Amino acid sequence: MRSLWLSFGVVVGCSSAPDPALDASRSGMHDPVTACWAGDDTCGPLGYCDVARCDRPGTCRRRPAVTAEYEPVCGCVDGVTYWSASWAAQQGISAVGGACDKASNTGLRPDPVLCRDAGDCAVAGARCVTIGCNVPESTCWSLPETAACDASTYRAWRTCDGARRALTECEAIQTGAPYGM
Repeated sequence: MRSLWLSFGVVVGCSSAPDPALDASRSGMHDPVTACWAGDDTCGPLGYCDVARCDRPGTCRRRPAVTAEYEPVCGCVDGVTYWSASWAAQQGISAVGGACDKASNTGLRPDPVLCRDAGDCAVAGARCVTIGCNVPESTCWSLPETAACDASTYRAWRTCDGARRALTECEAIQTGAPYGM
């Protein structure tokens, strides 16, 4: 009986090694070595294009689980600041480090989307965040529902109405009120 089982295994071609092409097609994501550009759909519905600069090609990666850390990144195509790289990637967005701002248009990040209210933000669920009390600039931010602030961060921010002091930038963004230093 044992020889029959081994013979069957050889005939069928059992193998413990996965077929990467088959796994990629089942997962809805292309091979992780596939080259891509920010904003194209090369990586499939479960992937995103991981780039170092918005004006250079990147590599397809599987969308990660979202972590709650606050580490803003700028969306390459939409000019929206995302709470973290994992949040942007989970949304299928190619992004680079740092919040979107006017001074960042060096090929690394695009200009931010300026807004008056959340309706100006093209990303579902994004909010309009105002930074600066004297010369305010409002830009679009996308935050996960589970966004959490680390209490050990530098606390020098305040709401512009003076009602709250000693906020971290993370907490100031969550308040939804205009804030500055």
